[in-house]
Amino acid sequence: MKRTPRARRPADVVMADNPDHVWHPFPKLPPHIDLWAPPVGMPPTHLVSGSLKDACFYLGAGEKDGVLFGRRNNKTYILCPDSPAECPEIIGKNVDLVKMQQDVADLKTPPDSLPVVHLTYDVWYGIYHLMVGALPSIAPFLSQLQSGTMRLFMHSGHKMVAPVLSMLGVANAAFFPSSEPPLQQPYHFCTSEMFFDMSTRPLYPRVEFVPQNLAGIRHALQATTGPRPCGVKTYGIVLLSRGNGSRSITNEAALAKSLETLGRPVQIVNPEPYSFFQMVDALSHAEVVIGGHGANLANMIFAPEGVKVVEIVPQVPFDLQDYHFRDLAGALNFTYAPVGQRVRPDEYDQVLAEDPMTMDKAVYSYKVDVEKVTSIVKSLL
Repeated sequence: MKRTPRARRPADVVMADNPDHVWHPFPKLPPHIDLWAPPVGMPPTHLVSGSLKDACFYLGAGEKDGVLFGRRNNKTYILCPDSPAECPEIIGKNVDLVKMQQDVADLKTPPDSLPVVHLTYDVWYGIYHLMVGALPSIAPFLSQLQSGTMRLFMHSGHKMVAPVLSMLGVANAAFFPSSEPPLQQPYHFCTSEMFFDMSTRPLYPRVEFVPQNLAGIRHALQATTGPRPCGVKTYGIVLLSRGNGSRSITNEAALAKSLETLGRPVQIVNPEPYSFFQMVDALSHAEVVIGGHGANLANMIFAPEGVKVVEIVPQVPFDLQDYHFRDLAGALNFTYAPVGQRVRPDEYDQVLAEDPMTMDKAVYSYKVDVEKVTSIVKSLL
């Protein structure tokens, strides 16, 4: 895949890159040459799009990920999206193989089954990865899904993506487990053919999104009825709120009031599933989208062409990964401006900050420099 262009990073804004992009020791680049993702000097990302005939999916009770497998000549083969050296350990962590063999002993492919695209295979958890990685991978199959000649499956994230599936006219083609993993009972099915995407780690960096799929789903959403995401008439400023969650902005109301002095209507939007269509309606007319670093900014995919994205980036004394939306904005050809905001020691949890798996929750909430953010937005209008 091609590298993603990045906006210039101001010298006073420190950002931590994707550790999966930098797969051997590599220095942090100075701002004037830090213009691509993965960085020049690293290999570009690679994506494998494949299919497996007479394929099955299994998610055991108490498990989170599930596996794809096929049976050939009385043997069961499990697909693993990793290196041969790592696969035995990874598969062993994800699934109880003995229990699986018992649960699927009599499982067969129905003769009238339709092909299935598995959207969440080899996709990380969370809103960001579901909205910019899993969901857009529907784009190459939209016509088949809309015509009823194919089905789509996701083993998690149903509530997050259901409104978009409805807008695309493919809700009736989708199916999911009865609840979010881990499940009380095992879940499994077989189909005539399963389509999926996977990365090629560790040789190449993990793929987080595919620009042409993002473009495809944005184009498809233009043809929908109701709120017009990715619309063309822009006039407002949308402040994507994080509510009371981690990395929320304590003086959000003051920031909104200051932004109103710029002569544009300002709308604070909390991107929750129950308010999805209101959020889409607000974003469809956005001239500028503003938000603190966090998964809520993934909703920029519903903003119109030419939107300006202002990300408030917490400046902390640990390597909080915050490359996501700089790269996403570049893939969407949006103007992007990061604003660094120093976080005080009493505004983050030092224990959570020490663990790479929890540091994204380490920042409680913080106060932003209203005048600085307003000045940056003014410069983009």
